Amino acid sequence: MEGEHYLQRILTAFSDAGITMARLDAAGYAIKRAGTSCFMLSETFDFIADLTARARTFGIEILVEIHSHYQQQIEIARHVGRVYDFALPPLVLHALYQCDPRPLRHWLAISPRNAVTVLDTHDGIGVHDVAADRSGPVERPGLLPPPAIDALVEEIHRRSAGGSRKATGAAASNLDLYQVNCTYYDAVGGDDRDYLLARAIQFFAPGIPQIYYVGLLAGRNDLDLLQRTGVGVTSIVTITLRRNCRRRCASRSSSSCAT
Repeated sequence: MEGEHYLQRILTAFSDAGITMARLDAAGYAIKRAGTSCFMLSETFDFIADLTARARTFGIEILVEIHSHYQQQIEIARHVGRVYDFALPPLVLHALYQCDPRPLRHWLAISPRNAVTVLDTHDGIGVHDVAADRSGPVERPGLLPPPAIDALVEEIHRRSAGGSRKATGAAASNLDLYQVNCTYYDAVGGDDRDYLLARAIQFFAPGIPQIYYVGLLAGRNDLDLLQRTGVGVTSIVTITLRRNCRRRCASRSSSSCAT
């Protein structure tokens, strides 16, 4: 009961501040039950649905951030205002790398229409969302088969000149093995044509496109910072942007460049 009152106070404060959308981060683990993985239990669906209904009375839309099997994402989308489309980034890369648009076309035909689409995030490029689900008694196939996912990850490493491999995993203090720590611009090898094509696909995919600020500025992986800090995520998304901005500003007249 105390938790319900707390959430009610939060929603009231959001409404008073004019907020119209709230993001639930890692909502899949909102409910805990001993003897389970605590991920997306039946009670979790109930919790998300109840909070969404409450938020709607305040005119607030709920955006849920969950990395899971694509069929589970479709189910979650039925209970909330918005979900992230985390399957889109790896499927676009697969289409570009392999000249194979079929998995992407299949996903676009069934993906939630109430999605917020992304290509890159502060966590990197997710691959878990297109993989098979082996958590149940019967395996559910993913949007990409395991060999295609392995090829996708290796191609990201190749096009980023090995930078993403250095920035992903325990060696870079990044234990989230479901994400490849790489900017999207580096994932396409810094190729402007492929990058613009990927963004065009995102803009025309079902949902509302969200552009991460690193992607907006075509940020590159900062391997110097990675070497100094040993932290992959920070190295990918920080100093690079300032360097890129300064470089591009220097190539333009001062009157046309914001400070």
